Amino acid sequence: MMLLSPSGFSQEQDLDPPETAPESTAPASASVAIKRMPGRIPGQMALPVAERQIAATLIEESLGRFHGAVLILHGLDGHIDSVGPVATLRRQLPEHGWTSMTVQLVYQASSETEQVQAEPNELAPDNFETTETDSEADAETEVITETVSEDADELPQAETDSPAPEPASQVDNQQRISAAMDHLETLGAERLILIALGESATDAVNAAADNPAIDGLVMFSVGELAESNFDQLTIPVLEIVAQRDTESVRSAAKRRFAQAKRQQSESYSQQEIPATDRSYRAADSIITGRVRAWLYRMFIDETER
Repeated sequence: MMLLSPSGFSQEQDLDPPETAPESTAPASASVAIKRMPGRIPGQMALPVAERQIAATLIEESLGRFHGAVLILHGLDGHIDSVGPVATLRRQLPEHGWTSMTVQLVYQASSETEQVQAEPNELAPDNFETTETDSEADAETEVITETVSEDADELPQAETDSPAPEPASQVDNQQRISAAMDHLETLGAERLILIALGESATDAVNAAADNPAIDGLVMFSVGELAESNFDQLTIPVLEIVAQRDTESVRSAAKRRFAQAKRQQSESYSQQEIPATDRSYRAADSIITGRVRAWLYRMFIDETER
């Protein structure tokens, strides 16, 4: 495969962007930030993980030709239907033969005194303080905060139309990814691609390095991967960077591109999305076009298209 320079891009035909619930930015404090979507979202499901129920989504392919499955992993400030690549790809790739799945991940919320795991989109205790952002774009997503305590693992469950998920203490992201992969395999997916945004890339890389069932990896806006097994990957990798991404992300991507070029790697390619930042707003058609074209080029022969 020809390596693409970080500044290279191709124009894609515009598509109408999907309607998605907007994101909200959780306040930086010593509290647990828990995001909750307003009601059910398309494809929402409860995924069993270690005797718990984890928030997830699943949309099966609608093309009539099942090319495989994509498991999309959100970043630190995201959730299972985050505006941007998560919502865009999970909704649009099924139209092109790819079953899509997302699963709620957990990240450590740092403070000067404690670190806890927040479980966004799964808990909505009635006694929590609820605030809405001032931005009209964020008006539909609630941010619920609770003071951190020793009983943080015993928070009440959310009220949902699906089985009520439990707090996910001691259910780490690798367990969540593995459970999602197992579910996709039960659907008959012979190809499995991970799509990782931001901070989820480390978990995605480590999962791909350890599991031969993963056939490819797409990364969006990824910084340093010092604690990952990125150098051990032999599967095809597509890295996507926003033109106005943070300096740390762009610098890390440039180093990975230079290393791949020195090693004459044919499995790694890098592309830049023009005129956008790491939110990738207003770039839905470009994102879908780039990822779909790469998936076809790397995994689909002419007889399957």
